[in-house]
Amino acid sequence: MCPANLTNNGTVGGAGTLDVTGTLTNDGVYFAQSGTYEMNVGTLITGSGTLVVDDGGDLVVNAGSVSGTEQVSFNNDTLAAVLTIGTLGTFGGVLDNFNTLDSIVLTGTAVGSDAYTAGSDAADGVLTLYAGPSQSGGVLGTLAVSADITAGGIAALEVVNDGTIGDVACFAAGTRIAAERGEVAVEALRPGDLVRVLGDEGWAPVVWVGRRHVVCRHHPRPRTVWPVRVAAGAFGAGRPARDVWLSPDHALFMQGVLIPVRYLIDGAMIAQVACEEVTYYHVELPRHAVLLAEGLAAESYLEAGDRGNFVNGGGVVALYPDFAALRWEAQGCAPLVVTGPEVEAARRSVVKPCAGDSAAAG
Repeated sequence: MCPANLTNNGTVGGAGTLDVTGTLTNDGVYFAQSGTYEMNVGTLITGSGTLVVDDGGDLVVNAGSVSGTEQVSFNNDTLAAVLTIGTLGTFGGVLDNFNTLDSIVLTGTAVGSDAYTAGSDAADGVLTLYAGPSQSGGVLGTLAVSADITAGGIAALEVVNDGTIGDVACFAAGTRIAAERGEVAVEALRPGDLVRVLGDEGWAPVVWVGRRHVVCRHHPRPRTVWPVRVAAGAFGAGRPARDVWLSPDHALFMQGVLIPVRYLIDGAMIAQVACEEVTYYHVELPRHAVLLAEGLAAESYLEAGDRGNFVNGGGVVALYPDFAALRWEAQGCAPLVVTGPEVEAARRSVVKPCAGDSAAAG
């Protein structure tokens, strides 16, 4: 049974769920780390405590309102951290300690633009969110920002519009990329890291790693963002070495061409899997190339002026991103095909699972 009211003076969290029907008085710490910690509070979160988003955490705050006496601190330094706010208009928590891995998801709120007013010794800063582009369409709400964050520091904060991502070509978090320093999870790659690429170059430096957290359960067309799982050994031993999770339009390099993985789905070794949320990453190199993800040949990011589709793209995240305008003919490292003999040959090369194979379960 959920308590009507609760007081916390300690440290609670990690991954899990907290349900309180009335008021939560938090004079301690609640934190999300290496997973989702969901706080469902019917009336109010108040007190002098802190809500912490740590490495790999998604702190989901669903509350009637959150008092301005609560601080929200991003305490991550190696993995992405996400704060998900259920109701923007009643969220008064003061945000602090942003870095370039951080993002905020506003459930059910489509933000067109924002403006930041820096804080001072006497007052917190204010991030104002607007419905339309260029600060038009009316104010949706505001977020309080700790006064010790400078105007330059706030540039690390990007606000994600929950469920508004379009077709995207990315690796899911956790996918290991072949790099000079070993097999590195995509979210741990940094600009300057050398990654293995096919072709004469051999190695190429990472220029940028794009990031986008998608809450699929709120997406108007969730199938367009549900990840596709390529089972270990789908194309033979070590291809891939482990299950690889890709967005539906991420292209694999096969038969001398690039084929979006959704055109290779067989429902067994290659299957789309429904999920509530997923974090996608894409790796940009000096030019479009083929890298190795768990031993599977897959494309890098093709820059086409669409960084606004990613939370760390340098500006307000695009409300309705368009990934269809990629300049394949001019800049693609190989032809992009979705039908024809190459696709049919790629489909035939998929290993057929044995009866009872767990890969067939989806």
